[in-house]
Amino acid sequence: MARDRTDLLDWAQPGARVAYVDDAQPDVVEERTVTRVTRTGLVTDDGARWRRQALQRSGPWTGALRVLSGIRGKSLAPLDHPEVLRRRPPSLPAVGIRPAAIDVSGAAERMPTATPGPGSSVPAPGAAAAEGARTRRVVWVGDDDPHRLDTAVLSLAADRLRASGTSRTDAYVLSWTLVTGPDWVTRRLEVAARGLAAGGSPWSRDLVLERGDDGQWRCDARSAGTLDAPSPGLADPTVLDGALDCDLGLCPATNTMPALRLGVLDHDVAPTELTMAWVEVPSLRVVADRQTYAGAVVDDRRVARYTSGRYVVDLALDADGVVVAYPGLAHAVDGPA
Repeated sequence: MARDRTDLLDWAQPGARVAYVDDAQPDVVEERTVTRVTRTGLVTDDGARWRRQALQRSGPWTGALRVLSGIRGKSLAPLDHPEVLRRRPPSLPAVGIRPAAIDVSGAAERMPTATPGPGSSVPAPGAAAAEGARTRRVVWVGDDDPHRLDTAVLSLAADRLRASGTSRTDAYVLSWTLVTGPDWVTRRLEVAARGLAAGGSPWSRDLVLERGDDGQWRCDARSAGTLDAPSPGLADPTVLDGALDCDLGLCPATNTMPALRLGVLDHDVAPTELTMAWVEVPSLRVVADRQTYAGAVVDDRRVARYTSGRYVVDLALDADGVVVAYPGLAHAVDGPA
């Protein structure tokens, strides 16, 4: 479609559906809705703020908004943009994911995906669009911290998943994306944390954690500002030898992979010790953590019995293996307050 180059943002009007593309997942095209347009930029329905200065006037993304976040680029473009059409196969319909509006001033430039209310089902994007894949949105409220609100969108296929989410607290805002391969083995976890120090100065932490086909873990971490916490990243990748899963601190979504792999919802499972790539929050330090999963029956319902050191808790899972109750940490609710 020919566009008036005097106003390349004519496609970004309130209520317009637009495409979001992350270079980290080049085969995934997600939709957003423009909720507000200001003199300096626009806001989409996942809370992301895009500056007008990010408008590209040359190159493949001409006419689109594009920002560099951490170690990759992200773009917001009209649905009929040539680069969007190139990345989205003709047979793949628009995803139609509508995130929860989380508008936090000073948060990360990009917040991750969210979808319609609980129980909704839309086609999953990219490699996650395998036979029988479906998309779920889950919201948790903290038990240990009632002010913590976690939202995740999970695109679930027969033997793998893709997910993205946010965690909002009084001290920081965190966003993450997760991709697994077959058998729910972690392939890539990206996390971004933003907050303010005691004196009011901003700090940020960014982490990309990957597990290669060779089973080796690799990490790229960056930080800015002052946070009284350990440095982000993985000091010694060899400590994760044999690990199949990441475990993002305070995030119930990352308990799903080991629970599904072991089949705790389907049959009795003896206590099985696993090594996790545990990501501390909000420092984003990565360490090896020994955890044990087992299948148990509590009140005629199967649960995943989780043990870490002396800590033992029974995780209530739904039919998809998603945690709906993590005693002492969080419980699922219908939606954000």
